[in-house]
This record gives sequence, C-alpha cells and structure tokens, in this order.
Amino acid sequence: MGIFIGILFVILVVCIILMLVFKNKKEESKTDKKENKLTIQNNVDMFPDIKIIEDITIIPEEKNKIVDNKIKNAIAIFDNYVPKSVMMGKNIENAKEMLNSSRAFFSASSNGTDKMLEVKNSLNEVYGIQMKRSNNKMLFDKQTKFRKEDELISSYGKEALVNAGFNAASMIVGQYYMAEINNKLDVIKSDIKEISNFLDSEYQGKLMQIISKMKEIIENKVEILNNEYSRDKRYNEVLTMENNCSTLLGQANEEIKKSINEEEPNFEKYEKDVQQIEKWFTRQKLLQKLLLEIGNLRYVLANGNETSKLSHTQYNNYVIQTNKVNSELKNWNKSNCEKFGINSEEHKRNAKFYKLRKNTIGKINENWAYSKLSSELEEKIKEQTNIKKLDTYVNDKQDKKIKILKYKGEYYNLLDDNKNDNRR
Repeated sequence: MGIFIGILFVILVVCIILMLVFKNKKEESKTDKKENKLTIQNNVDMFPDIKIIEDITIIPEEKNKIVDNKIKNAIAIFDNYVPKSVMMGKNIENAKEMLNSSRAFFSASSNGTDKMLEVKNSLNEVYGIQMKRSNNKMLFDKQTKFRKEDELISSYGKEALVNAGFNAASMIVGQYYMAEINNKLDVIKSDIKEISNFLDSEYQGKLMQIISKMKEIIENKVEILNNEYSRDKRYNEVLTMENNCSTLLGQANEEIKKSINEEEPNFEKYEKDVQQIEKWFTRQKLLQKLLLEIGNLRYVLANGNETSKLSHTQYNNYVIQTNKVNSELKNWNKSNCEKFGINSEEHKRNAKFYKLRKNTIGKINENWAYSKLSSELEEKIKEQTNIKKLDTYVNDKQDKKIKILKYKGEYYNLLDDNKNDNRR
C-alpha cells in the first residue's frame, strides 16, 4: 500500500513539473510573439509618396539622370517588386498594412503562385506577369520574377522587409531633394558672380564657404544617406550653416532699416541712400534663397524625423522679418517719390526750386521745371518698390508626391524647377 501511494506521489510530482514546464514555454511563446510584432517608425509619414512613371512624350534632362547604382537599386525595389497599388499610393504606410496582414512586401501572394512557372535553379521564385495602367485600364505589361511569400518571410522576416522598404524610400527621397538643391545652388553661385560688385571679398568668401560645404554633402550623398553617423554629423554641420546664413541675413535687414529710418532732407541724400540700400537689398534676396536651400537640406538629413515646417523654422522666421523690412522699404520709396516728384513713366523728377520754376519758366515750357531721372536710379527704385512677398512653409511634408521618370531603361529625377518660386 505504501509503495502504491509512493508511486502516485511521484506521478503527481512529475505531472506538476510537466505542467509548469509547458506553462513556461507557452508564456515564452507569447512573449516571443509579442516581441516579434511588427513596429514601424512614425517618421515615414514625413516622406512624400514616390511615383515612378513611364511617358515617352517626356524627354528628360541629362543632368537629372540617376547614375549611382545604389540609388538605382533602391528605385528598382519600388519599380520591380512593390505592387503597383502600393507604389502609386502611400508606399511605406501601405506596406505596413500588407505586412501586418501577414502578406509580403516584395513578393507574390502564396495563393497565386501554385500554377505559376518556377524559375530554373530557384527554390522560391516563379515567373509572373506585371500589370500597368493605361487609359484607366489595367493591361499586361511584361514578365517578371516573384518570390513566394512564405519563403520570403521565413528567410528575411517582416521587420527586415519593412526596413528595406523604408531605407529604399529614404534613399530615393533624399537623392531627389539633393538634386533639386544642387540645381538651386548652381543658380545662387551664378547670382553671386553677377553681383560681385555688391560683395566685398570677405562677405563673398563666407557665402561661397556655405555653398561649398553644401555641395560637399550633395556630392557624397550616397555614403551619407546610408550611414546614420555620417548623416547625423552632416545634420549638425547644416545647423551651423543655418546659423551663419541667418546672421548675415539679419545684418542685411538691419542695414536696410537703418538707411530708411534716416531723415531725407534733399534729393541727393535720397539718391545716395537708394544706392546704399541696393547693396544690402541684393544681399538680402540672395541670403533668403540660400537659407531656403539650407532648410531643404536639413529636411533631407533629418530622414523623416522632422516636418518640413520644423526644418524651415529659421527660414520662416526670417521670411517674416524680411517681409516686414521690405514693406517698410517699399513705403519709404513711395513716400520719397511723391516728395521729389519722381515720375518713372516720363523718366523725370522735380528740379531744384521746382515751385518757382513751374510758375516762371515752366509757363513757357513745362519740362523746364523738371530734371531728367537717371536710368540707374530709376531701375533701383523700381526694384525696391515692386517686391514680391515671400510665403512661409506650413506643411509637414515637403511635397505630397515626387516623380521619378523611367526612360529607355534609365531613371531620371523629374524635378519641378518652378516649385516654391513664391518663396525664393
């Protein structure tokens, strides 16, 4: 009897131990499942949608051709593997939904591969037909390779797939905006040469140093965009450039304000002030353009962690300041034009002792009461009164969509050269 009870006791102990082991494994399984749940960074929301288009009527500019293989490979991810419904819509967000629904990012559905022709010497690839939209109809386009979903997910995992998609999007968006910035910097460099007579050597050197540093980042974009440490380092350098450019712009605005707040006892003093203001007004316009491109570069290097509005905070602050100064400058010129009888249409102004001359020799010939207005002064007054008000950045995204043109097997950035002209 005692032996029987002992055996039952041993069996009971073993059962309890097995139950505890099973419970622990079950809890571990739940924990692993919870830990493996897909998480996506929110910063994808700051990226624009990427649209790859093929249009034989659009002839791309050679300067916009994408030549770096890493960037071309990143674009190919979206062009060749991402379903068109995802590529044409919100790329990463839709990919997240697909993966959370246990579907693959770069693959065909497993249910649709059973009857597809397998790729020779490949265990998990099949041939399929890619579709394209034409005149609102879906048409067969070309044969392409698809990977079986189960094999793909088990080989790489959901997190790796999403990271690959996010990195590809980051690379495409980053190089696209850097191409835009590079084009604008070339224009600014050309402007500097044209206005060199308004810039002393020290001032010109400061501007060229900023542009040179920005060019360095753009020329090494692939290495920088692929390296978190390098990206962060360059981001900090851009903040320094932003501070230097803001200081110079603030100086230009202060010099303009100083000139327009002085008393104007006669025409000669007004003419001299207009000449002096033109020097700082020219610098102001140039620096505001440069500060805009610095904000654009900051947005790229933030890698989706900043809204476009945040990246352009300094630009927006100085837009408000610049608009206020320019409004005062415009009113100052209008007031003086009335005071001195400046008539740009007839290219003349009131002569000295205008009232006396008008009532004497002016009775014989009206023009004798006026003096000729120099074309140089006339042009400067016109420029300082016809000033376009600048707009601030208010959107979270730089753009809702960017376009990559696929032309004869090559990729080109389809840049909008007229974009943001009201901010430049």
